Amino acid sequence: MISQNSNFFKKQLKTSMSLIVLILVTLTFLSACTKKSVQGAEVMFSETEQEAPEQVTRMLVTKNYLRIDEGKDNNDFLLYDRVKRVIYSTNSTDKRTLVVHAQPLTRKSPIKLGNKVKTIHTDAPTIGGNKVKHLNLLTNNEICYDLFAAEGLLPQVVTALKEYRVALSGEQAAIIDAMPKDMLQPCDLANNVFMSTRHLDHGFPVRLQETKGRFRELVSYRQGINIDEALLKLPEGYSEFTAEDMRNGQGG
Repeated sequence: MISQNSNFFKKQLKTSMSLIVLILVTLTFLSACTKKSVQGAEVMFSETEQEAPEQVTRMLVTKNYLRIDEGKDNNDFLLYDRVKRVIYSTNSTDKRTLVVHAQPLTRKSPIKLGNKVKTIHTDAPTIGGNKVKHLNLLTNNEICYDLFAAEGLLPQVVTALKEYRVALSGEQAAIIDAMPKDMLQPCDLANNVFMSTRHLDHGFPVRLQETKGRFRELVSYRQGINIDEALLKLPEGYSEFTAEDMRNGQGG
């Protein structure tokens, strides 16, 4: 009798375990189905700046958004809304978001800028079947960018980056007024304000060295992937302030 009861309980336990497994599989499937995603591209860079340690930079690009972060799915990131032309920079430490609205670049450089492009021979291999060029971008005879660019690589990412750089340049121009003229640097003015997309005009920048030692190199890229829409949304409950608030001493 005891043996029969033991077999009965074993059968019941086996049936229960099968039901639990089935429920877990079903819940996982339903969760995956309800998780919204959008197609886009992911680009990973290795980046260093002067004496700072090497870090990862990730770019997620969709039709409507550009997200730049350190490769983590957290609440510290930069998000550019390509439709509204607004830049958001979030900070999880103080739960705040800096908001920068694109504004037209209406002013001219306060100092004369002479810009040139110098082509340098390279034996760099192709990337994704795209030829790589080596260029020096100069302003006032100073090398501002040492650039390796792949023609035709990731055109959708190049377009998004150009839009973001143009949106940012108007705000960068507003900072010029607060700087003494003798402190203005030709490369800074060209790179960040008056020719802010010139390093993107020759293809995708697979390797980029800036004047002040900032170095960025392509590590990997994926196209046509599903990107979680949650990564393209701002954190809830964060207070917002603008770049103008900061200039007026109200962003602290």
